[in-house]
Amino acid sequence: FFEDARINQLGYNELEQVKANNLRRLSAKELAAHQSEGALLLDTRPVLVFEKAFIKNSISIALDGQFAIWVGTLIDIRQPLVVVVESAAKAEEAIIRLARVGYEAVLGYWIFDAEEMAAAQLEADKLESLTAEAAAEAFAAGLPLLDVRKPGEFDSAHAEGALHISLQELPQRFA
Repeated sequence: FFEDARINQLGYNELEQVKANNLRRLSAKELAAHQSEGALLLDTRPVLVFEKAFIKNSISIALDGQFAIWVGTLIDIRQPLVVVVESAAKAEEAIIRLARVGYEAVLGYWIFDAEEMAAAQLEADKLESLTAEAAAEAFAAGLPLLDVRKPGEFDSAHAEGALHISLQELPQRFA
């Protein structure tokens, strides 16, 4: 792991070494232990899969999107990670893509399995997507609307009364 964030001065480890260090399949119990010690669970599954079931307090950045950009924007390069994936092949892809942008503090990967998750007593969560009509009704009833788009997107059009905190600012302004 990088003890120092001066990655440009210190250089990167060789990709094969990073894979050897980080490409370890974890059990759900090992994942839970890492999470309790402060590791971030990075769920790389597609968003529509993630929203149906995920481990509470994990973050979703799907491999099929702008993965490297959002990882670099939202996650500290020194943050220990556990990668949640659909398969061993996706684990290798995620670890390689993380290494290419300097993220080498990967403790291992876990292939998502709802039964194993329940057996390890990992707290599950899910998201509910709203239609535009349902969101408008909730907003009209007093539920706050948080717009996390980029400033230019927000400036071009937004719902009147929406609170704007861009996604990249959200971790610092979460409170």
